[in-house]
Amino acid sequence: MKLEQLNNIIETVNNIAGIKIQRKCRKRNYLYARWVYFKLANENVKLATLSEIGGSIGLNHATVIHGLRRVELDFKNSEYIQNVYKESLKILKPEVKEEIEKLDKENNYYKKKYIEEYNAHVKYINKNKGLLECLSEVLDDINKLSTNDLDELIEMRIRPFLVMKKAIKPRPIKRVSKYF
Repeated sequence: MKLEQLNNIIETVNNIAGIKIQRKCRKRNYLYARWVYFKLANENVKLATLSEIGGSIGLNHATVIHGLRRVELDFKNSEYIQNVYKESLKILKPEVKEEIEKLDKENNYYKKKYIEEYNAHVKYINKNKGLLECLSEVLDDINKLSTNDLDELIEMRIRPFLVMKKAIKPRPIKRVSKYF
């Protein structure tokens, strides 16, 4: 019974991935497909030992343990692993097919939202990059001014502008002579 279930999972993963996971190969798609097989076999075949799961494709239990750890780590980041797992699960457990498809639709919705937000963020950064370059040029020009010219710029242009924008409080005017 266990052997039949394991062979069914092997056949399903082989068909979905388009490879033979029993082949001794260390290419990424073979590794990922084997890891998916380990995960599916571990989840769906009751009382199958890790040695039996690995032995069915010519590997030992340590390789299965490593594969189970890696599939959990890489599952979120690899679309290939996710697709092979989901498609295999749809065939092995038809009752979860609708739920998986519903989750895929939600996932696509959030991917689109994320891409929109990301593009808006990039646009904002690029817009402000131009502003920063402009400010950098202005600051370079200000640094070239003499102290007297800088004082005049602050008192005659910058301070009145900031007062007008209500960014700072106006200073009382200093009397130069008793007639003014």
